[in-house]
Amino acid sequence: MNFIKKMTLTLIGTTIIATNGIAQSVQHTTQGITYTTQEIDVKVEFYSPTIVRIYKTPIKKPYKKESLVIIKTPETTSVTFGKKGKNVTLSSNVIQVEVNPETGGIRFSDKEGKLLLTDKDYGTQFTPFDDAGVPSYNVRQAFLLDKDEVIYGLGQQQTGKVNQRNQKLFLRNQNMSICIPFIHSGKFYQFNLSSCIRQQNSLTAQFVSFSLSNLANIFYPP
Repeated sequence: MNFIKKMTLTLIGTTIIATNGIAQSVQHTTQGITYTTQEIDVKVEFYSPTIVRIYKTPIKKPYKKESLVIIKTPETTSVTFGKKGKNVTLSSNVIQVEVNPETGGIRFSDKEGKLLLTDKDYGTQFTPFDDAGVPSYNVRQAFLLDKDEVIYGLGQQQTGKVNQRNQKLFLRNQNMSICIPFIHSGKFYQFNLSSCIRQQNSLTAQFVSFSLSNLANIFYPP
């Protein structure tokens, strides 16, 4: 395989409604879509044929700060739109994205349809948090992994393990621990949670989840 698939998603604080919200109509943009679900405004945008960026913000509360991590600007990319039952599909000549506007679930596949990563249905949880008088959020974001998928990365962890599955890691830079929320999957995609704050990372047999406190902004790329 002569390329590495990448996807970048941005999550920003809100409160999720636990029950099924009624998804508003999906609006097409030049290289993506926007929609609202579970009291979250979501934007899916292709940055290149191999990079997809997802924005999640509180409903009617757009986040305007620039990312300190993601500095790339979108390339002109040909995107094909379609439908699969109730779901909406977007694809370049490299990546296919399938969005469930009702549950918020997002599936990322290669051009042959092989599943790479799944943003879980109802997998984003944002809880309001008072950070010394500054409104903030505690956040949890979960993704489904294949049972035997090997996960590398997360910086220089002093665990003696190369495969980061089946453990919990507190990602905070210390003297002998360099924490980088970057994952490389054995399925040839990359994922970077572009957040500059401390976080708890849990990689189990079924999914990977990130829990963050004092949230300002988050990004994650496969």
